[in-house]
Amino acid sequence: MKRFLIATGVVATAGAAASAFAAVLTMLIAQVVLSGVRSVWEAETLYDALSLAGAAALVGAVALPIVGWVFLRRVPVWLSAVATITGAVVGGVSAEWWHPYNPYSPAPPSALIGIPLGFLVTAVALSIWFRNRVGQVHQPSDSRTAVPAKHE
Repeated sequence: MKRFLIATGVVATAGAAASAFAAVLTMLIAQVVLSGVRSVWEAETLYDALSLAGAAALVGAVALPIVGWVFLRRVPVWLSAVATITGAVVGGVSAEWWHPYNPYSPAPPSALIGIPLGFLVTAVALSIWFRNRVGQVHQPSDSRTAVPAKHE
C-alpha cells in the first residue's frame, strides 16, 4: 500500500507539471496562430497563460493519477507522457481556434475544456490500442528470422 501511495504521489506531481506545461504551450501556440508572434509577449497573454497553467496544474494533479491507474496501466510511460501531452495541446489549441479567448471577457478560456478533453481522448485511445498487447510475444513475419523447428 505504501508503494501505491508513493507512486500515486509521483504521478500526481508529474500530472501537475505536465498539465501546466501543456497549458502554457497551448496558450502560446494559440496566440501565435490567432494573433501573430508579437502578441505572445504582451503582459495580458503571459498573465493569462500562467493563470491557465495554475488551473491546469490543479486539474492535472487530480486527473493524471485517476486516468493513469484506470486507462494507462498497460501503456509504456514514455508513450503515455508524450501522447497525452500532445493530445492535450492539440485539444487546447483546437478549442482556442474554435472559440478564441478574449482577455476582456469574463468567460474562461476555451482551452480549459479543450486540454482535458484532448488528454482524455488520447488516454482512452492509448488504452484501447494497448488493451490486448501486453504479454504478447512478437512473432517474426520473415521466415529467415523464424526459429527453425526441431526435427525428431
